[in-house]
Amino acid sequence: MWFFSPAPNKPYMFRYLGNRTFIVEESSNSKLKTGDTFACSLFVLGEPLYIDNLIQNGRPPVAFVVGSKSGLTLLEHIQR
Repeated sequence: MWFFSPAPNKPYMFRYLGNRTFIVEESSNSKLKTGDTFACSLFVLGEPLYIDNLIQNGRPPVAFVVGSKSGLTLLEHIQR
């Protein structure tokens, strides 16, 4: 399980599924919602998160940027 946040009030918890694919486990105050899946190759603290193949509610996949203004302000691995 991983936790990241582009701002103090927009935390996300996500799980790695393999093959660069992640699923959002928890989300608050954001456009990414629980159950969304996305592909990502690189998470860099202080930089925006560029994701591919974001799938929400069965819609066609799109590219999306998280934290375009502040970058990721927190990134940590959580043992559950």
